[in-house]
Amino acid sequence: MKIRMVIISLGLLMVSVSAYCSEMPKLEDLANTRYGLISVAEGEYVEGYIYINKKKSPFGDMYIGLEDKWEIGTKDVLLISSGGRGTSCGAIYHFLIIENKQAAFSASFGNCSVPEVTKIGETILVKFPRMNRYNPAETAQYENGKVTGMVNHSGMVNGKWVDRPKKLEELKLKKVAF
Repeated sequence: MKIRMVIISLGLLMVSVSAYCSEMPKLEDLANTRYGLISVAEGEYVEGYIYINKKKSPFGDMYIGLEDKWEIGTKDVLLISSGGRGTSCGAIYHFLIIENKQAAFSASFGNCSVPEVTKIGETILVKFPRMNRYNPAETAQYENGKVTGMVNHSGMVNGKWVDRPKKLEELKLKKVAF
């Protein structure tokens, strides 16, 4: 009789622990930097967040991915994708720039297409091909701690679609201490 009670109690404990664990965020992605560990924790149907050295940052979205990482000078630069906007837009992107005990998240960029990412010297270019007339080609650039973006607006010229380049605009950075 005592053995059955212990087994039933252990079974109930395991059910309650597994239910509790299923609500906790799951660790999805990791990146080691010179300034510590960057991780993404997501849960089912809840917003995920980026953690810097186990400290929750204000950056959150339904889906977050650490796409790439570079060491440029004294800064570590990560390309982050974020989503949860439905099937028409798989992801938009941000740069996370880390130096010493400071981190900065860039404003979002991207046109919902899959980008081509290249690093030339200390410059990172993220080029998005034109998706359709509503989502023109776009380029974002990281250089010397600044992030700029350029949208090539499309238009009709002599009956043909052409891209008209727009000037580069600096994207705002949101700084956080960790």
